[in-house]
Amino acid sequence: MSKIALSREAIKAVYAAGEAAVIELVEGITAQHMALVKKLLTQQVALEARIKALEDKQKKNSCNNSNPPLQYPAETFGIPLCDD
Repeated sequence: MSKIALSREAIKAVYAAGEAAVIELVEGITAQHMALVKKLLTQQVALEARIKALEDKQKKNSCNNSNPPLQYPAETFGIPLCDD
């Protein structure tokens, strides 16, 4: 996506070119802005889903997941299995 960086002189030239030129410029800037907003919203949704998945994974422990116990129980290392 190209960035629009117009100097004051360029803006004045568009203005001097007339109403149609100004409308075309504003519509182009608006289209770029909306495309960027859409891209950022898509990224936000993906990041929120990733955060939720990581938080859900973090909440799991050996007492509330469906995985079999470790080959060497955590108690062997001085770690209690559950907070009962």
